[in-house]
Amino acid sequence: MHARTLLEDVAASMRRKNRRDLLAAIDPLDDRYVSRTLPDPYAAGWDPWWKRRLTD
Repeated sequence: MHARTLLEDVAASMRRKNRRDLLAAIDPLDDRYVSRTLPDPYAAGWDPWWKRRLTD
């Protein structure tokens, strides 16, 4: 399981304010991940955005 998927699952199980706080904390990490990876042109369009990125 991708770590971002786990974080999304945890966020979904939290109360609204806590979820908002968690996602706000994750947002800079998401930006960093996007800046260090490339879009995968062959990824399935229904996958979450983090699974549609090319890594090492």
